[in-house]
Amino acid sequence: MIQKKTTLLTSLGILLVSFCSFANENAPAPTQSLPIPIDQKTPQLSSHHIGHQVEMTFVVKPDGRTARVRPVESYRSLEQIEIAAAMTHALRQWQFKPAKDLEGNPLSVQVVLPVKIVQYGDTLNLESEVQIAQK
Repeated sequence: MIQKKTTLLTSLGILLVSFCSFANENAPAPTQSLPIPIDQKTPQLSSHHIGHQVEMTFVVKPDGRTARVRPVESYRSLEQIEIAAAMTHALRQWQFKPAKDLEGNPLSVQVVLPVKIVQYGDTLNLESEVQIAQK
């Protein structure tokens, strides 16, 4: 059986949902703007990943780079482990326009990214909905 490698497409910029950001660890601060992905690297996965889900978390720093990229939990299935590893590598390369507070100052925000691998026609896609982590 031939296994095709396919580039994943993300709809991250379209699927932004309600955000809450944190200026520091203890106090939530309202945002004027949300982090917006401006450079996304997409991992290469194959058809045996279809239907599997992982949840990733990372911080978007004030300079727009990502930090502390990791899966939210430890996964046991080989497919989830592979997806989490590929997403960790890809997310470390992403660049964002950072979230800003009401005065226009860039903020660090912790993001949660649930990812499901789906197939549309001949293309594998990431179904994802970005959320800011609630403390």
